Amino acid sequence: MTRWIFLGDDSRWKFACWILKIAMSKLPGGTHKTILIRHDKIKFQLDEEENLLTISTYNLPPKIEVFIPAYSEDLQFDLEKFNRCAIFETHPLGRESIEDLAMLLESGKNNSMIVFILMDLLDEIDYDPIIDAKTRKEKLIKKNRDVLIARSIHDTYEILHWHRPMVSDLRRQIKHELLEIRGRINQCDNYFAEYVKFWQANGCLSEVMKNYITGFSNVKGHPHIWKCYNEAAQRVLFQKGKNANAGIYGAIELYKKILYNPTEFDKNLATFIWSVEADSNQLAEKIKEKFLQLMTSPKKYHNFLNSDEYNSEHIYKALVDRPGGRFYGIKKDFLNSYEKFICEEVLTIIKKELNDHIDKLRGMIE
Repeated sequence: MTRWIFLGDDSRWKFACWILKIAMSKLPGGTHKTILIRHDKIKFQLDEEENLLTISTYNLPPKIEVFIPAYSEDLQFDLEKFNRCAIFETHPLGRESIEDLAMLLESGKNNSMIVFILMDLLDEIDYDPIIDAKTRKEKLIKKNRDVLIARSIHDTYEILHWHRPMVSDLRRQIKHELLEIRGRINQCDNYFAEYVKFWQANGCLSEVMKNYITGFSNVKGHPHIWKCYNEAAQRVLFQKGKNANAGIYGAIELYKKILYNPTEFDKNLATFIWSVEADSNQLAEKIKEKFLQLMTSPKKYHNFLNSDEYNSEHIYKALVDRPGGRFYGIKKDFLNSYEKFICEEVLTIIKKELNDHIDKLRGMIE
């Protein structure tokens, strides 16, 4: 059953009269009564209640109902019980009141398909329209809206059987996804700040982890301090399994929540375009590549430890912790770069990947 609701200006009653094949003067109640038109095998039957006129007629095609609320009736624009909504307007076209109505309806959470019906009744006006129906239609289409033009009673059948083209549905779905994802991207900095707080307390930015990275146990037996720090940092950042959220994989979970919204996998378009797992793995690789690129050893720390130095914790600490030591400052310099990478670079990479995906989705509707 296709259930229509007609909203908009007075021309919706004109269209109803076209359906019923009667003159406007013969419409019971006019615009002061809410009308429900149903299909029946009789020419015309009227059932009148206090605020509702039910008209049964074979002039309405089968399996279709038309509901036309009176001006005085407050529906609060609840369209859930309807699967088609027509916004009627006639000359002068493009009025602000119609645009306000459309925006209100489009902001709702229902799934009703909305279509503009432009009643092009030039024979009923005695002036040249400021905007003709063709121009108005072009403007509405540019806003990704569905539009039909009605000029006579012969247009009723086509309009009542209107279905949105599949391509239009896909575009609308993508547009809706873009708005939702864009909203989550706009909150990305705030979401990421919460991850940073977690990491500072329990993860890769905690004092325990930073002491582990720069500890003697990671340097013992190896001549290059910065390289040892780097390898230890990678073990912390890119660990998998139950401790994955203590490192960068926590940020990848944030990325997945923003783009794929995993609580609604069956409703999210991105999951049908990209593989969540493959996409997440590629992001992890990009973050790791950036880490290796940025976390290279500064020239002043290119010197190597000798065997006595890298086998003695006492000597190692003297070299890196005491002012005047050959590697004094290396811990601070490494950890500063490490923290900057996590707090700034990782966020930049995630936002870039999200925006790249947004651009790809946008390209599907342009």
